[in-house]
Amino acid sequence: MHWFRPYRICFGQAFLSLGHNLLRTTLSLLGVCIGIFCITLVLTLVDSLEFSIKKNLSFLGDKALRVEKWPWLFEPNYPWWKFIDRPNTSLEEFHYLKRNAKRFEYISFFAAKGGGRIQHQDKEISKIQIQGVYLDYQRIFELHVQEGRYFTNIELEHAYPVCIIGKTIASELFGNESPLHKRLKVKGQYFKVIGVLEQQGKSILSIPDHDIFCFIPYGKFSTMYRTGFKNGVGTTIVFKGKEKDEGLHQLEAEIYSLMRKKRGLPISQDTNFAVNRPERFADAIHNIFSIISLAGWFIGAFSIIVGGFGIANIMFVIVKERTGQIGLQKAVGANPTLLLFQYLWETSLLSLIGGILGLSLVGMIALAWNSLADVDLQLILNSKNISIAVGISLVIGVISGFLPARKAAKLDPIEALRRTT
Repeated sequence: MHWFRPYRICFGQAFLSLGHNLLRTTLSLLGVCIGIFCITLVLTLVDSLEFSIKKNLSFLGDKALRVEKWPWLFEPNYPWWKFIDRPNTSLEEFHYLKRNAKRFEYISFFAAKGGGRIQHQDKEISKIQIQGVYLDYQRIFELHVQEGRYFTNIELEHAYPVCIIGKTIASELFGNESPLHKRLKVKGQYFKVIGVLEQQGKSILSIPDHDIFCFIPYGKFSTMYRTGFKNGVGTTIVFKGKEKDEGLHQLEAEIYSLMRKKRGLPISQDTNFAVNRPERFADAIHNIFSIISLAGWFIGAFSIIVGGFGIANIMFVIVKERTGQIGLQKAVGANPTLLLFQYLWETSLLSLIGGILGLSLVGMIALAWNSLADVDLQLILNSKNISIAVGISLVIGVISGFLPARKAAKLDPIEALRRTT
Protein backbone atom coordinates (compact mmCIF):
# COMPACT_ATOMS: atom_id res chain seq x y z
CA MET A 1 0.00 0.00 0.00
CA HIS A 2 3.06 2.33 -0.20
CA TRP A 3 1.93 3.44 -3.65
CA PHE A 4 -1.22 4.95 -2.11
CA ARG A 5 0.62 7.09 0.47
CA PRO A 6 1.32 10.05 -1.88
CA TYR A 7 -2.32 10.12 -2.95
CA ARG A 8 -3.45 10.03 0.65
CA ILE A 9 -1.25 13.05 1.31
CA CYS A 10 -2.94 14.76 -1.66
CA PHE A 11 -6.33 14.14 -0.09
CA GLY A 12 -5.19 15.74 3.15
CA GLN A 13 -3.62 18.74 1.43
CA ALA A 14 -6.84 19.34 -0.53
CA PHE A 15 -8.89 19.46 2.67
CA LEU A 16 -6.38 21.74 4.36
CA SER A 17 -6.32 24.04 1.35
CA LEU A 18 -10.10 24.42 1.30
CA GLY A 19 -10.19 25.20 4.99
CA HIS A 20 -7.30 27.66 4.77
CA ASN A 21 -9.37 30.38 3.08
CA LEU A 22 -13.03 29.80 3.87
CA LEU A 23 -14.26 32.98 2.18
CA ARG A 24 -12.59 32.11 -1.11
CA THR A 25 -13.82 28.51 -0.86
CA THR A 26 -17.38 29.65 -0.18
CA LEU A 27 -17.41 32.06 -3.12
CA SER A 28 -15.96 29.37 -5.41
CA LEU A 29 -18.59 26.74 -4.66
CA LEU A 30 -21.54 29.18 -4.61
CA GLY A 31 -22.14 28.97 -8.36
CA VAL A 32 -22.13 25.16 -8.36
CA CYS A 33 -24.36 25.15 -5.28
CA ILE A 34 -26.97 27.37 -6.98
CA GLY A 35 -26.80 25.39 -10.23
CA ILE A 36 -27.23 22.02 -8.54
CA PHE A 37 -30.01 23.50 -6.39
CA CYS A 38 -31.91 24.73 -9.48
CA ILE A 39 -31.55 21.49 -11.45
CA THR A 40 -32.33 19.18 -8.52
CA LEU A 41 -35.28 21.27 -7.35
CA VAL A 42 -36.83 21.28 -10.83
CA LEU A 43 -36.24 17.54 -11.29
CA THR A 44 -37.70 16.84 -7.85
CA LEU A 45 -40.75 19.01 -8.54
CA VAL A 46 -41.30 17.43 -11.95
CA ASP A 47 -40.95 13.85 -10.67
CA SER A 48 -43.18 14.55 -7.66
CA LEU A 49 -45.84 16.32 -9.74
CA GLU A 50 -45.83 13.59 -12.37
CA PHE A 51 -46.11 10.88 -9.71
CA SER A 52 -48.91 12.74 -7.91
CA ILE A 53 -50.88 13.40 -11.10
CA LYS A 54 -50.56 9.81 -12.28
CA LYS A 55 -51.63 8.68 -8.82
CA ASN A 56 -54.69 10.95 -9.02
CA LEU A 57 -55.45 9.51 -12.46
CA SER A 58 -55.26 5.94 -11.16
CA PHE A 59 -59.07 5.87 -11.14
CA LEU A 60 -58.82 5.60 -14.94
CA GLY A 61 -57.24 2.16 -14.58
CA ASP A 62 -53.85 0.67 -15.42
CA LYS A 63 -53.48 -1.02 -18.85
CA ALA A 64 -57.17 -0.32 -19.36
CA LEU A 65 -59.41 0.31 -22.36
CA ARG A 66 -62.84 1.88 -21.89
CA VAL A 67 -65.77 1.38 -24.25
CA GLU A 68 -68.01 4.46 -24.01
CA LYS A 69 -70.37 6.69 -25.94
CA TRP A 70 -68.10 9.74 -26.04
CA PRO A 71 -64.45 9.83 -27.14
CA TRP A 72 -62.01 11.67 -24.92
CA LEU A 73 -60.38 13.25 -27.97
CA PHE A 74 -62.55 14.43 -30.85
CA GLU A 75 -61.46 13.53 -34.36
CA PRO A 76 -60.64 16.52 -36.61
CA ASN A 77 -63.47 17.56 -38.96
CA TYR A 78 -65.86 15.02 -37.45
CA PRO A 79 -69.35 16.51 -36.80
CA TRP A 80 -69.54 16.59 -33.01
CA TRP A 81 -73.35 16.49 -32.99
CA LYS A 82 -73.27 12.93 -34.36
CA PHE A 83 -71.98 11.75 -30.98
CA ILE A 84 -75.27 12.77 -29.36
CA ASP A 85 -77.18 10.09 -31.29
CA ARG A 86 -74.87 7.34 -30.15
CA PRO A 87 -76.32 4.78 -27.70
CA ASN A 88 -74.74 4.21 -24.31
CA THR A 89 -73.03 0.90 -23.65
CA SER A 90 -75.28 -1.68 -22.00
CA LEU A 91 -75.02 -4.53 -19.54
CA GLU A 92 -76.07 -6.87 -22.34
CA GLU A 93 -73.06 -5.72 -24.40
CA PHE A 94 -70.85 -6.25 -21.34
CA HIS A 95 -71.95 -9.90 -21.05
CA TYR A 96 -71.52 -10.37 -24.81
CA LEU A 97 -67.96 -9.05 -24.73
CA LYS A 98 -67.16 -11.08 -21.62
CA ARG A 99 -68.27 -14.27 -23.38
CA ASN A 100 -66.59 -13.64 -26.73
CA ALA A 101 -63.47 -11.52 -26.14
CA LYS A 102 -60.26 -13.48 -25.46
CA ARG A 103 -57.48 -10.93 -25.13
CA PHE A 104 -58.27 -9.38 -21.75
CA GLU A 105 -57.40 -10.09 -18.13
CA TYR A 106 -60.53 -8.60 -16.52
CA ILE A 107 -63.68 -6.82 -17.67
CA SER A 108 -66.13 -4.73 -15.67
CA PHE A 109 -69.03 -2.34 -16.06
CA PHE A 110 -69.93 0.84 -14.19
CA ALA A 111 -71.82 4.13 -14.25
CA ALA A 112 -71.35 7.31 -12.22
CA LYS A 113 -73.55 10.21 -11.16
CA GLY A 114 -72.19 13.38 -9.55
CA GLY A 115 -73.92 15.79 -7.20
CA GLY A 116 -75.59 13.10 -5.10
CA ARG A 117 -76.83 13.43 -1.51
CA ILE A 118 -76.42 10.95 1.32
CA GLN A 119 -78.33 11.00 4.61
CA HIS A 120 -77.86 9.33 7.95
CA GLN A 121 -80.47 10.19 10.57
CA ASP A 122 -80.42 14.00 10.81
CA LYS A 123 -77.10 14.46 9.00
CA GLU A 124 -76.66 15.00 5.29
CA ILE A 125 -73.74 15.43 2.92
CA SER A 126 -74.10 16.65 -0.68
CA LYS A 127 -72.02 16.82 -3.89
CA ILE A 128 -71.20 13.14 -3.58
CA GLN A 129 -70.12 10.91 -6.48
CA ILE A 130 -72.44 7.90 -6.63
CA GLN A 131 -70.91 5.05 -8.63
CA GLY A 132 -72.61 1.83 -9.58
CA VAL A 133 -70.10 -0.97 -10.16
CA TYR A 134 -70.20 -4.54 -11.37
CA LEU A 135 -68.05 -7.68 -11.24
CA ASP A 136 -64.23 -7.38 -11.11
CA TYR A 137 -64.30 -3.59 -10.77
CA GLN A 138 -61.76 -3.68 -7.91
CA ARG A 139 -59.38 -5.79 -10.02
CA ILE A 140 -59.07 -3.00 -12.58
CA PHE A 141 -59.20 0.12 -10.40
CA GLU A 142 -57.31 0.95 -7.22
CA LEU A 143 -59.85 0.67 -4.40
CA HIS A 144 -58.19 0.22 -1.03
CA VAL A 145 -60.68 -0.69 1.69
CA GLN A 146 -59.34 0.42 5.06
CA GLU A 147 -62.23 -0.73 7.23
CA GLY A 148 -64.67 -3.50 6.43
CA ARG A 149 -64.61 -5.33 3.09
CA TYR A 150 -65.34 -5.12 -0.64
CA PHE A 151 -68.52 -6.38 -2.36
CA THR A 152 -68.99 -10.09 -2.90
CA ASN A 153 -69.95 -11.35 -6.37
CA ILE A 154 -73.40 -12.31 -5.07
CA GLU A 155 -73.98 -8.77 -3.78
CA LEU A 156 -73.00 -7.32 -7.15
CA GLU A 157 -74.93 -9.80 -9.31
CA HIS A 158 -78.12 -9.64 -7.22
CA ALA A 159 -77.93 -5.91 -6.45
CA TYR A 160 -77.86 -6.07 -2.66
CA PRO A 161 -78.49 -2.72 -0.90
CA VAL A 162 -74.92 -2.37 0.39
CA CYS A 163 -72.34 0.37 -0.14
CA ILE A 164 -68.70 1.31 0.31
CA ILE A 165 -68.02 4.94 1.21
CA GLY A 166 -65.06 7.32 1.20
CA LYS A 167 -63.35 8.71 4.28
CA THR A 168 -64.92 12.17 4.05
CA ILE A 169 -68.43 10.72 3.96
CA ALA A 170 -67.65 8.46 6.91
CA SER A 171 -66.22 11.27 9.07
CA GLU A 172 -68.96 13.82 8.30
CA LEU A 173 -71.88 11.47 8.82
CA PHE A 174 -70.56 9.29 11.63
CA GLY A 175 -67.80 11.31 13.29
CA ASN A 176 -65.61 9.04 15.38
CA GLU A 177 -68.08 6.14 15.26
CA SER A 178 -67.54 3.19 12.96
CA PRO A 179 -69.97 3.38 10.01
CA LEU A 180 -69.87 -0.38 9.42
CA HIS A 181 -73.28 -2.07 9.36
CA LYS A 182 -75.07 1.29 9.71
CA ARG A 183 -77.60 2.45 7.17
CA LEU A 184 -77.38 5.34 4.72
CA LYS A 185 -80.12 6.85 2.58
CA VAL A 186 -79.29 7.53 -1.07
CA LYS A 187 -82.05 8.95 -3.27
CA GLY A 188 -84.77 7.46 -1.11
CA GLN A 189 -83.19 4.01 -0.79
CA TYR A 190 -81.39 2.57 2.22
CA PHE A 191 -77.95 0.98 2.01
CA LYS A 192 -75.88 -0.84 4.62
CA VAL A 193 -72.26 0.29 4.88
CA ILE A 194 -69.90 -2.66 4.46
CA GLY A 195 -66.63 -0.82 3.85
CA VAL A 196 -64.73 2.46 4.18
CA LEU A 197 -61.96 3.38 1.74
CA GLU A 198 -58.52 4.64 2.70
CA GLN A 199 -58.21 8.41 2.80
CA GLN A 200 -56.93 9.73 -0.52
CA GLY A 201 -56.47 13.41 0.31
CA LYS A 202 -56.91 16.56 -1.76
CA SER A 203 -56.03 16.25 -5.41
CA ILE A 204 -53.86 18.89 -7.10
CA LEU A 205 -55.99 18.43 -10.24
CA SER A 206 -59.34 19.16 -8.57
CA ILE A 207 -60.46 15.68 -9.63
CA PRO A 208 -63.17 14.13 -7.41
CA ASP A 209 -61.29 11.78 -5.10
CA HIS A 210 -62.47 8.56 -3.51
CA ASP A 211 -63.00 10.36 -0.20
CA ILE A 212 -66.35 11.64 -1.55
CA PHE A 213 -67.33 8.48 -3.45
CA CYS A 214 -70.14 6.12 -2.58
CA PHE A 215 -69.92 2.79 -4.41
CA ILE A 216 -73.04 0.65 -4.79
CA PRO A 217 -73.89 -2.41 -6.94
CA TYR A 218 -74.78 -1.39 -10.50
CA GLY A 219 -78.12 -3.19 -10.30
CA LYS A 220 -79.27 -0.84 -7.50
CA PHE A 221 -77.78 2.14 -9.31
CA SER A 222 -79.83 1.39 -12.44
CA THR A 223 -83.08 1.45 -10.40
CA MET A 224 -82.22 4.90 -9.02
CA TYR A 225 -80.89 6.61 -12.14
CA ARG A 226 -81.84 6.47 -15.80
CA THR A 227 -79.22 4.24 -17.45
CA GLY A 228 -79.09 2.34 -20.73
CA PHE A 229 -80.84 5.13 -22.66
CA LYS A 230 -79.48 7.62 -25.20
CA ASN A 231 -79.97 10.58 -22.85
CA GLY A 232 -79.42 8.69 -19.63
CA VAL A 233 -76.44 8.43 -17.29
CA GLY A 234 -73.33 7.39 -19.19
CA THR A 235 -72.15 3.81 -18.75
CA THR A 236 -68.73 2.30 -19.37
CA ILE A 237 -67.40 -1.14 -20.20
CA VAL A 238 -63.79 -1.32 -19.08
CA PHE A 239 -61.13 -3.92 -19.91
CA LYS A 240 -57.81 -4.64 -18.24
CA GLY A 241 -55.43 -5.94 -20.88
CA LYS A 242 -52.86 -8.70 -20.63
CA GLU A 243 -49.24 -7.86 -19.88
CA LYS A 244 -47.98 -9.50 -23.08
CA ASP A 245 -50.29 -7.34 -25.23
CA GLU A 246 -47.92 -4.37 -25.61
CA GLY A 247 -49.94 -1.22 -26.27
CA LEU A 248 -53.18 -3.26 -26.01
CA HIS A 249 -53.51 -3.11 -29.81
CA GLN A 250 -54.74 -6.70 -30.08
CA LEU A 251 -57.39 -6.11 -27.42
CA GLU A 252 -58.46 -2.84 -29.04
CA ALA A 253 -58.89 -4.52 -32.45
CA GLU A 254 -60.91 -7.32 -30.85
CA ILE A 255 -63.18 -4.84 -29.07
CA TYR A 256 -63.89 -2.90 -32.28
CA SER A 257 -64.67 -6.10 -34.16
CA LEU A 258 -67.01 -7.54 -31.50
CA MET A 259 -68.80 -4.27 -30.73
CA ARG A 260 -69.50 -3.57 -34.40
CA LYS A 261 -70.80 -7.12 -34.79
CA LYS A 262 -72.98 -6.81 -31.67
CA ARG A 263 -74.49 -3.54 -32.87
CA GLY A 264 -74.94 -4.82 -36.42
CA LEU A 265 -72.87 -2.11 -38.07
CA PRO A 266 -72.10 -2.73 -41.76
CA ILE A 267 -68.66 -1.90 -43.15
CA SER A 268 -69.95 1.32 -44.74
CA GLN A 269 -71.34 2.69 -41.43
CA ASP A 270 -69.28 4.68 -38.94
CA THR A 271 -68.51 3.25 -35.53
CA ASN A 272 -71.03 4.51 -32.96
CA PHE A 273 -68.91 3.96 -29.85
CA ALA A 274 -65.49 5.01 -28.61
CA VAL A 275 -62.59 2.99 -27.22
CA ASN A 276 -60.71 5.38 -24.94
CA ARG A 277 -57.15 4.91 -23.73
CA PRO A 278 -56.30 6.27 -20.24
CA GLU A 279 -52.54 6.04 -20.93
CA ARG A 280 -52.88 8.93 -23.39
CA PHE A 281 -53.25 11.20 -20.37
CA ALA A 282 -50.11 9.72 -18.83
CA ASP A 283 -48.20 10.14 -22.12
CA ALA A 284 -49.34 13.75 -22.45
CA ILE A 285 -48.33 14.45 -18.85
CA HIS A 286 -44.92 12.85 -19.42
CA ASN A 287 -44.31 15.01 -22.51
CA ILE A 288 -45.27 18.20 -20.67
CA PHE A 289 -42.99 17.44 -17.75
CA SER A 290 -40.15 16.52 -20.10
CA ILE A 291 -40.30 20.08 -21.44
CA ILE A 292 -40.36 21.50 -17.90
CA SER A 293 -37.34 19.34 -16.99
CA LEU A 294 -35.49 20.64 -20.04
CA ALA A 295 -36.20 24.20 -18.92
CA GLY A 296 -34.85 23.37 -15.46
CA TRP A 297 -31.67 21.94 -16.97
CA PHE A 298 -31.29 25.05 -19.12
CA ILE A 299 -31.64 27.41 -16.14
CA GLY A 300 -29.38 25.37 -13.87
CA ALA A 301 -26.73 24.93 -16.59
CA PHE A 302 -25.98 28.66 -16.61
CA SER A 303 -25.32 28.69 -12.86
CA ILE A 304 -23.18 25.57 -13.07
CA ILE A 305 -21.12 26.95 -15.97
CA VAL A 306 -20.57 30.19 -14.07
CA GLY A 307 -19.62 28.15 -11.02
CA GLY A 308 -17.20 26.09 -13.10
CA PHE A 309 -15.49 29.23 -14.43
CA GLY A 310 -15.31 30.55 -10.86
CA ILE A 311 -13.61 27.37 -9.65
CA ALA A 312 -11.19 27.41 -12.58
CA ASN A 313 -10.31 31.05 -11.92
CA ILE A 314 -9.71 30.41 -8.23
CA MET A 315 -7.56 27.38 -9.01
CA PHE A 316 -5.37 29.39 -11.39
CA VAL A 317 -4.82 31.83 -8.52
CA ILE A 318 -4.05 28.97 -6.13
CA VAL A 319 -1.55 27.42 -8.56
CA LYS A 320 0.19 30.79 -8.90
CA GLU A 321 0.31 31.18 -5.11
CA ARG A 322 1.80 27.70 -4.70
CA THR A 323 4.40 27.98 -7.44
CA GLY A 324 7.24 27.59 -4.94
CA GLN A 325 5.54 24.68 -3.20
CA ILE A 326 5.01 22.94 -6.55
CA GLY A 327 8.67 23.49 -7.46
CA LEU A 328 9.74 22.01 -4.14
CA GLN A 329 7.44 19.00 -4.60
CA LYS A 330 8.92 18.35 -8.03
CA ALA A 331 12.44 18.84 -6.76
CA VAL A 332 11.98 16.04 -4.19
CA GLY A 333 10.55 13.66 -6.78
CA ALA A 334 6.79 14.34 -7.13
CA ASN A 335 5.73 13.22 -10.61
CA PRO A 336 3.39 15.26 -12.87
CA THR A 337 0.60 12.68 -12.59
CA LEU A 338 0.52 13.05 -8.81
CA LEU A 339 0.34 16.85 -9.06
CA LEU A 340 -2.38 16.61 -11.70
CA PHE A 341 -4.36 14.31 -9.42
CA GLN A 342 -3.85 16.60 -6.43
CA TYR A 343 -5.38 19.67 -8.08
CA LEU A 344 -8.10 17.73 -9.88
CA TRP A 345 -9.09 16.21 -6.57
CA GLU A 346 -9.15 19.66 -4.96
CA THR A 347 -11.47 21.11 -7.62
CA SER A 348 -13.65 18.00 -7.57
CA LEU A 349 -13.94 18.20 -3.80
CA LEU A 350 -14.78 21.90 -4.01
CA SER A 351 -17.48 21.27 -6.63
CA LEU A 352 -18.82 18.23 -4.75
CA ILE A 353 -19.25 20.27 -1.57
CA GLY A 354 -21.18 22.85 -3.59
CA GLY A 355 -23.40 20.10 -5.01
CA ILE A 356 -24.05 18.61 -1.57
CA LEU A 357 -25.04 22.04 -0.25
CA GLY A 358 -27.42 22.46 -3.18
CA LEU A 359 -28.92 19.02 -2.47
CA SER A 360 -29.25 19.91 1.21
CA LEU A 361 -31.23 23.04 0.35
CA VAL A 362 -33.59 20.99 -1.82
CA GLY A 363 -33.94 18.44 0.97
CA MET A 364 -34.85 21.14 3.52
CA ILE A 365 -37.44 22.63 1.14
CA ALA A 366 -38.94 19.16 0.58
CA LEU A 367 -39.15 18.49 4.33
CA ALA A 368 -40.77 21.87 4.99
CA TRP A 369 -43.28 21.39 2.14
CA ASN A 370 -44.22 17.85 3.18
CA SER A 371 -44.81 19.03 6.75
CA LEU A 372 -46.90 22.12 5.92
CA ALA A 373 -48.70 21.43 2.62
CA ASP A 374 -52.29 20.18 2.78
CA VAL A 375 -52.51 18.87 -0.80
CA ASP A 376 -51.72 15.40 -2.09
CA LEU A 377 -48.24 16.31 -3.33
CA GLN A 378 -45.20 14.98 -1.55
CA LEU A 379 -41.80 16.27 -2.69
CA ILE A 380 -39.52 13.26 -2.95
CA LEU A 381 -35.76 13.69 -3.42
CA ASN A 382 -35.12 10.29 -4.96
CA SER A 383 -31.83 8.46 -5.46
CA LYS A 384 -31.87 9.10 -9.23
CA ASN A 385 -31.84 12.89 -8.80
CA ILE A 386 -29.24 12.67 -6.03
CA SER A 387 -26.98 10.60 -8.31
CA ILE A 388 -27.45 13.11 -11.15
CA ALA A 389 -26.53 16.02 -8.86
CA VAL A 390 -23.44 14.30 -7.46
CA GLY A 391 -22.34 13.19 -10.93
CA ILE A 392 -22.71 16.70 -12.38
CA SER A 393 -20.78 18.17 -9.46
CA LEU A 394 -17.86 15.80 -9.97
CA VAL A 395 -17.81 16.32 -13.75
CA ILE A 396 -17.84 20.12 -13.37
CA GLY A 397 -15.06 19.87 -10.79
CA VAL A 398 -12.86 17.77 -13.09
CA ILE A 399 -13.52 19.94 -16.17
CA SER A 400 -12.98 23.27 -14.40
CA GLY A 401 -9.85 22.03 -12.64
CA PHE A 402 -8.16 20.32 -15.58
CA LEU A 403 -6.34 23.35 -17.05
CA PRO A 404 -5.07 24.68 -13.67
CA ALA A 405 -3.99 21.14 -12.69
CA ARG A 406 -2.26 20.65 -16.05
CA LYS A 407 -0.46 23.95 -15.59
CA ALA A 408 0.74 22.86 -12.14
CA ALA A 409 1.85 19.47 -13.45
CA LYS A 410 3.92 21.04 -16.28
CA LEU A 411 5.75 23.63 -14.18
CA ASP A 412 9.52 23.37 -14.40
CA PRO A 413 10.83 22.85 -10.82
CA ILE A 414 13.86 25.15 -11.26
CA GLU A 415 11.75 27.90 -12.84
CA ALA A 416 9.11 27.49 -10.10
CA LEU A 417 11.70 27.81 -7.31
CA ARG A 418 13.32 30.81 -9.05
CA ARG A 419 9.97 32.69 -9.08
CA THR A 420 9.69 32.48 -5.31
CA THR A 421 13.17 33.88 -4.65
